[in-house]
Amino acid sequence: AGGTVSDLGVRRIEELDVLRGFALLGVFIVHFVGLNFYELPPADIQATWQTDPFQRGISLFSDIFFQNSANTLFAMLFGMSFWLMLERMKANGVAFETVYIRRLVALMVIGLIHLCLIFPGDVLFEYALLGLVLFLIRSMPPRLMLAIGIMLFFLGQPIGDQISTWLTPPNHEESSQSVFQGEDYISWATSAFSLYFSQNIAYGSGLGWWLYILGRFMLGAWIMQQVWMRRLSEYRGVAGQIAVFALPIGLLLETVSIFVAIDYLPWPNWIDPVTHSIGAPLVALGYAAALVYLFTGSSTQRLVHWLAPVGRIALTAYVAHGLLFSIIFLPLGPNLTGIITPFASFWVAIGLYISLTIASILWLKHYRYGPLEFVWRWATYGRRPDLRAKA
Repeated sequence: AGGTVSDLGVRRIEELDVLRGFALLGVFIVHFVGLNFYELPPADIQATWQTDPFQRGISLFSDIFFQNSANTLFAMLFGMSFWLMLERMKANGVAFETVYIRRLVALMVIGLIHLCLIFPGDVLFEYALLGLVLFLIRSMPPRLMLAIGIMLFFLGQPIGDQISTWLTPPNHEESSQSVFQGEDYISWATSAFSLYFSQNIAYGSGLGWWLYILGRFMLGAWIMQQVWMRRLSEYRGVAGQIAVFALPIGLLLETVSIFVAIDYLPWPNWIDPVTHSIGAPLVALGYAAALVYLFTGSSTQRLVHWLAPVGRIALTAYVAHGLLFSIIFLPLGPNLTGIITPFASFWVAIGLYISLTIASILWLKHYRYGPLEFVWRWATYGRRPDLRAKA
């Protein structure tokens, strides 16, 4: 049944912080391992890593456990947060339209800075653009939002990619390696923006990715409309059952998908995208259900509660991970591409996550928002928020 979440008042939903904190961990691993294994190195180094059991093994771990499941969880949480903010503002009589447009514009500016000057793998700019689409369809009936969200969830990317194929000239070629291997920062930043425009704007080549994100936004918004979202602790048993079902099956399908893709299994190629399109959402669902199950139990909450602080400063943490990535691998720093292996960069990602987790716990003892969250909130409401935590 549909409903509102206005009776939550101003209470922060810590379950969402826990989920967001976990999703960040997955995003860190996928970027530091996946990009470093598949995108960054020259062909000769990549070929060497393909035969190294440590490098190949850590890439398989990243692909099976987090590839597209982490960003699925992250995108759905954006849609959920959108609807939560809408309902709370309506309940408090706030002009939601003006405030939310300012919020999206501010996120767009942060995303552009991050995309053009720090990290070419940024999604914040696209989140802001698609957040505007979500804003425009906010009056859509819940059942229709669910139906379209499910359709885009599974079919948005292949449909968008096919449209892009039709629109792209036959002689068009694009490669990210020339950008990743640029020698100086200025030329790298210029090339990164040019590549982003080529890969995501020109010829509609980003349409598949945008529809992929939008479908997850819509499902997240629909989930937050449901009455049971206000009483998650009452559904702890259901969450546990979902986790026990979804995680093993999802991970099995993801294993089949990647093993077919790298020819470990001599099966037809179509099995790879089909199993991945089902497996990644199941893994994301399994993670979410398991985390909710653990968080809503009095004896198990402490096992996952430590994820909440970094989830509260997710914007700051995300930009920090992009900054460190570019300092290590791109011309923003020493450009150690091909020197730091995927296995080593996995531990860099883990170390960064642990550091940000500790920093967020200490920071939130004294302050109400993360540094970028403070700036974002200031731009959203047009007035300087009180940063100091209440005694």
